[in-house]
Amino acid sequence: MENPEPLEPNWQEYVCPLDFEDFELDYREYVEAEHAARQDNTVISAADLFKRPKLPVTSYVPGFVYAGSLNLVAGEPKAGKSTLVLHITNSISLGEPFLNNPCRKSNVLYVTEQNEVSFRQEGRLIPKLTTNPNLFILLPESKPLHSWAAQVEFWGEKLQETSSSVLVVDTFGSFARFPPGGENDSACIAERIMLLKQLYAIKPNLGIILVHHIRKPSADPRFPVKEFADLRDARGSTNIVGSVDHCVMLSKAYRGDAIRNIHTEGRFEIENSFSIELTGEGYRECNALRTRWQA
Repeated sequence: MENPEPLEPNWQEYVCPLDFEDFELDYREYVEAEHAARQDNTVISAADLFKRPKLPVTSYVPGFVYAGSLNLVAGEPKAGKSTLVLHITNSISLGEPFLNNPCRKSNVLYVTEQNEVSFRQEGRLIPKLTTNPNLFILLPESKPLHSWAAQVEFWGEKLQETSSSVLVVDTFGSFARFPPGGENDSACIAERIMLLKQLYAIKPNLGIILVHHIRKPSADPRFPVKEFADLRDARGSTNIVGSVDHCVMLSKAYRGDAIRNIHTEGRFEIENSFSIELTGEGYRECNALRTRWQA
């Protein structure tokens, strides 16, 4: 392959705007010029790849949701996965802090497995969510789709229509249309994830949040109870955690309380473990001192 002619203008001096919509326009303009300068648009040298405009920020919420990446939030059944993600995305879409961390404001498209009555029951308890114009909800009864590929294409359309830069799929297993045994099939998981990554072609800054389940803790007294869930606890094939960029693992601190243990791990930060507590005003970070499952 012949070396392409230098691109004009010289994007090596590019300074990315703070607004993601401006970034998307600049990025598309650059890629179109890049493609016009090359005969083969399917491969790119490392040197040319790193000349492309870089995202203005890496995270929507530090430690929880990163731009241009797949983010997994996994938890035990009824541990509050959806509640946590709704609080996070409500903060993102309002541009308000989460756990005292500043959020990068963006519209959010929330694809939920809950029907209207169920979603409203949960959402009414989250401060400011019921009046939030920037969080867009896609209910399962709104438009039934019968394949994973059709759903991903439809979500891409709605991301553009709502100018959303964060997509939530709650839960991944409910929408992935797995065949019997598919959740444990690494090839099946990889196929679903690769289709989902096609959405980055229209929004390179897209932050995707996949809500997923972890295995229930063993009730067998011979096995010690883990205080914090880790990547090995995710239900199904290990390819689920292997295919994402950042993982947030959620587990109950002990029965009958609002404290949850969080373990985070991924490409963007070192491993971290901490506890949070749900209050009437939202979540706060805390120290869980009692033993898990203590009466």
